[in-house]
Order: sequence, then structure tokens, then C-alpha cells
Amino acid sequence: SLQSHQVRIAGEDELQAVARLMLDVFAPESPAAPALLPFMTSLLEANQRTARAAAAGRLAAELSQRVAVGSTIFIAAEAGVPADGAEGGLPLLGTVDLSSQEMELPTHGLTGSLY
Repeated sequence: SLQSHQVRIAGEDELQAVARLMLDVFAPESPAAPALLPFMTSLLEANQRTARAAAAGRLAAELSQRVAVGSTIFIAAEAGVPADGAEGGLPLLGTVDLSSQEMELPTHGLTGSLY
């Protein structure tokens, strides 16, 4: 129900979860490659996990810089979840950057680029 969710300002410690959510929405993971060679498949999957974690780290750093210069990042999360709840695996349901800087995010389609 709507009462079990709340919209609040994201804490600095939640920006990594916000970045992961943004990547999941704007750059979903590729479907699994055909298992032609199990050895190659495991290497490909490990590489994709590493690249995705690095992209989330870069985006979280970008979000932190944006907050430092005036952006406000709001999140929708389970009501009563502590500030670090999103990192602990509890549902982070949505996020929005309320500023004119949002159009400059590398995940925005108008920039022509993606992390």
C-alpha cells in the first residue's frame, strides 16, 4: 500500500544504491550469453559484474558531487527504513534528482552517453 512507502531525501550513504537503481533502469544488464564454453561464460559474467560495479561507483561519485553543488536526490523507499536501509538490501523503489543538473547526468538520453 501507499502508506508503507515514503519519499525522502537520500543520505550520502545511500547514493551507491541510487546509482545501482539508475543503472538498472537506464542500462539494464545484458541477457546471459549462450553457454558455448563454460570457462568463457564465467569470465564474461565476472567481467560484467566488475564493470557494472565500477560504473555504479562512478555514478555514485557523480551524484555526490551534484549534491555538493545543490542537487537534492529524493528516493522512494519502504516507510521506516533507516538511512542505510537501501544498502542493506531493502527495497529502494525510485529516485529523482530535482535540479536543472538532472539533464546533464550521463544516464540521461539527451547526453548521448551512458556509464
